Amino acid sequence: MGNCFGTSPGNEPIFFPGDEDLQHVTLGQDQPLIHGPVIWVSETPLTEGQLRGKRDTFWETAPAYDGRKEIWDALKVAAEAAEEEDYDLAQAILTGANISLPTGRLTEVYDELGTRYVIPNYCLNRPTNMQDQENFKTTSQTQNITGEQLTLKIRLSTLGKDVKITVNPNDTVLHVKHKLHELHNVDATKIKMLFSGTVLADSIVVGQLKIPRGFVIQAFVG
Repeated sequence: MGNCFGTSPGNEPIFFPGDEDLQHVTLGQDQPLIHGPVIWVSETPLTEGQLRGKRDTFWETAPAYDGRKEIWDALKVAAEAAEEEDYDLAQAILTGANISLPTGRLTEVYDELGTRYVIPNYCLNRPTNMQDQENFKTTSQTQNITGEQLTLKIRLSTLGKDVKITVNPNDTVLHVKHKLHELHNVDATKIKMLFSGTVLADSIVVGQLKIPRGFVIQAFVG
């Protein structure tokens, strides 16, 4: 049989290894974890740093919305074990936490109280179109983005208020961090900046982000 194609919780295209994986699955009942990666394609190619940032953001914020923190913690460890192909450890963690998998996949699971947990593909496996970090840096550095200076509105966690800084469209996120250091005496190496829920890699050029006027960028220090 050919490969199956569908849509992930994050709306990225997702491919399953083959129909044979689901032949013996009875949907709606707890299934053992299927061995093998979830193969998917990112709408925008990601670097290793961007992928790591998206994962960190998801695991840090998911417990605040729904579900129990101990279940989210167990799912994180199980997902990491499965990505390393240690399926026995992943299954043991799921079983120990009374987490059920109706489809045998970690993309949608339930705890013993019936609470639903949805994990995006980028937290389970790398996309097939990962972008090399060095190539990304080269592309970003060689692109010449012209235009007027930009005024960024940044919510700095150490101050608890919004600050404004002016940058050029060609400036990188790292440059913005250094400006925050100069103006507000924060350690640039400890700043994590988020735009629309995504952690920004240092090499990203500000002008590429197309930040709407008045939009607040989050800057966490720690």
